[in-house]
Amino acid sequence: MENINITKKSLIDFYNKSWKPIGYTSKLHREKMKTQGKYMLLNYYKTYHDKNIKIIELEKLFKIKISNDIFITGKIDRVNKTTKNGIEIVDYKTGKEKKEKEIKKDMQLSLYALAASNKGLFNKKLDNITLTFYFLNSNKKISLKRTEKDIKKLKQDISKIVSEIRKNEFLPNVSPLCDFCPYRIICSALR
Repeated sequence: MENINITKKSLIDFYNKSWKPIGYTSKLHREKMKTQGKYMLLNYYKTYHDKNIKIIELEKLFKIKISNDIFITGKIDRVNKTTKNGIEIVDYKTGKEKKEKEIKKDMQLSLYALAASNKGLFNKKLDNITLTFYFLNSNKKISLKRTEKDIKKLKQDISKIVSEIRKNEFLPNVSPLCDFCPYRIICSALR
């Protein structure tokens, strides 16, 4: 937000200074991920960096009311001003690129649209909100809109999920993720 004239060199210098070399399985893994991060940044810079972009928020926290007893909090990566009344909500993804069909159903983007339409946040009409995923691994940008129907379904889905959580019935679901579960040793589904 402070320096729209950032150069590739200053971007990589900032990346190198900010890099946290913890949480990796080995030195080789750590170096591979650092190199991959540099590659993603340079590709993003080359393809999408725009000195004329008007960033109005970075890492914007929000809290919205879904119903009388359900509130959702979150953080939006970036918000750009696009037109007089328009904004673009940007979310960066470093993992595998989702198919467009999956993105159209994505709950996260719908939640961001709901938050941006909230009077306490940006108070924008859905028509004035563009939602964008940047898939950094594949250097692809996908933008879309949400409708009132999408937002209504989101609220219903959230209410249903919260209702299920409140029942406090967490039945085990065997999957490949079981290998990483801290409760594996006491899980009734794996006995």
